[in-house]
Amino acid sequence: MGTLEAPPDGSLLPINDEVLNCRLVGPFSIFVQVLVGTLGFSTLIIKRQFERPRRTWLVWSFDVGKQMISGSIMHMCNLLVSTLSGGSSSSTTTGEDDQSSNPCSWYVLNLTLDCTLGVLFLAGYIRLFEYLARRFKIGGLESGNYGDPPSWRIWLKQASLFCASMLCMKLTVVMLVALLPFLLAIGDLILKPVLMTHSPHFEIIFVM
Repeated sequence: MGTLEAPPDGSLLPINDEVLNCRLVGPFSIFVQVLVGTLGFSTLIIKRQFERPRRTWLVWSFDVGKQMISGSIMHMCNLLVSTLSGGSSSSTTTGEDDQSSNPCSWYVLNLTLDCTLGVLFLAGYIRLFEYLARRFKIGGLESGNYGDPPSWRIWLKQASLFCASMLCMKLTVVMLVALLPFLLAIGDLILKPVLMTHSPHFEIIFVM
């Protein structure tokens, strides 16, 4: 296990990246992700009880299904990008003056961009795909309207459009980070106070 030493500027930095670097796919992180997912799903069930008018269970399942599938795809993309990018950075940096080898820094950066610029990109891609659908006379894409009675085929169209839009948004964000590497400082800045705890587990809880 690595140790910490004080460099000339007085700050504590890890000699070994593994001291502070989190493991996004380790046992503890998987536990946290399952817990967060369970809490999120429970919140949606509770929220339904206060709806007026209340959606039927089938329509509710269709709506929640789209959110869960697209959210899971986005989460997996962020895990993949963060793990690969962090591993790639750690092979070219020593970790003594650059925190970008920490997968948690990459994850929090991706999450921040997804929730800011990504929202704009997502809206643009949804409109683009809706335009193409109208151009090719593909119906059933009005969000939340699954027909009467609700149809799985209509739901599949809407879910496919939303997931495709999410993937395009994620690809755009990844390209943006690749073209503007100074954005990596955002992830380091957000995570910097958490690194002072010297606890990879707390990093996982914070970014999730």
